[in-house]
Amino acid sequence: MTATALQIANALIQKAHQENNPISNMKLQKLVYFAYGWYYAIKEERLFEEPIQAWKYGPVLPDLYHKFKLYFSNPIPVNHFFVPDGQISEEHQELVDKIWEVYGRFTAGQLSDRTHMHDTPWDRAYHQGLSNVQIKDDDIKEHFKGLMQPA
Repeated sequence: MTATALQIANALIQKAHQENNPISNMKLQKLVYFAYGWYYAIKEERLFEEPIQAWKYGPVLPDLYHKFKLYFSNPIPVNHFFVPDGQISEEHQELVDKIWEVYGRFTAGQLSDRTHMHDTPWDRAYHQGLSNVQIKDDDIKEHFKGLMQPA
C-alpha cells in the first residue's frame, strides 16, 4: 500500500512537534528520503510515487520542497498540514516512528552529510550545475539494502 510523500512528511512534522523538536524543510526532506529508502529496501515496494532528485544539499522531493519552502530554514509549524487524502496507515506510522527514533536527533546538516557520503545514491546522481536529476530508485533500494544488518 503506497502513501504520498506529503502524508509521510506531515506524519514526521507531527512526530517532531510531539517530541518538542520541530523540523526545517531541509531536515524534512532527508527524513522523508530515509523513510522511502528503508521502506523500499525492506518491503521491495515504493513508499510513494513522487520522484526524488539530487540537489546540492542532498536528496529532495521537489513538490514537497515547494510546499514548505516559505519557512526557509525555520521550523515548520505543526498546523501547516496539506493532507488532502487523510491519515497514513498503521504500517506507515510505525515506519515514521522508527525513522524519527533513528534519525530525529540529527540536525539537517548532519542528515545532509549522511546523504553526501561517497557512493550514495545522491553521490552517483548529483552533478554540479545540473538540476532536476532524478535519483534512480534501484540505486536507493540497493543502497539501503546494503545498510541492513544481517539477522
